[in-house]
Order: sequence, then C-alpha cells, then structure tokens
Amino acid sequence: MAMKQCGRSRCPRIYEPLPFESAVQRRRCDVAFIAHEEFDLESVAITLPDDISSAVVFIGPEGGFTKAEYEFALDNGVTPLNLGPRRLRAETAALVAATKILAATGALGNKLK
Repeated sequence: MAMKQCGRSRCPRIYEPLPFESAVQRRRCDVAFIAHEEFDLESVAITLPDDISSAVVFIGPEGGFTKAEYEFALDNGVTPLNLGPRRLRAETAALVAATKILAATGALGNKLK
C-alpha cells in the first residue's frame, strides 16, 4: 500500500542478511556503493549511467567498516559513497544514500515545479 501511495512502480527487494564478503561478491546490480567516512569529502555528488535499474549500498555497522572490509569492497568493484560530513546512524545513512541515488537518477524533482 505504501508503495502505491508513493507512486513507485515496483517494490524494492530486501534480501536476507549475508556475511559482508558474500554480499559484495554475490551482488547482482548495475552499481554498488559503500558508504565510508574516509572518502574525500569534496566528492559529494555522484553520477550514474542513464540506464540504471538497480543499485546496492553497503552501510556499515556502528563504528563503520574496517579498513580490510573497505578495501575488499573497492577491490571488488564497489564505489565509495560520501554521505556528507555528519556521522549518521545506520538507518539514517540508508535513507540518505537512497536519496542521493534517486537524485542522481533524476527520480527526485522531475515532477516538481
């Protein structure tokens, strides 16, 4: 019902939890991001391909990802994602990340005047 109220055309998939390394290696999406506080704060904007239909964002636990986890993700084609200068709780970080992706695809604001 909430999906219809928000005007979405399809329901996002939420998968069962996996160990981090498995999730990175098994992802099936157009783009993958990892939120990380050490990413260059000057690079806040993201660009996405025009034909994107799926994305995954890895949000770390309290205290963030370890250096080894972060490097593992980068080595496996995951792109760093800057969520700004504030330290965010996991549930807030996920909403901010989703908003950044929607904004980059033009899905936000295309109906605003």
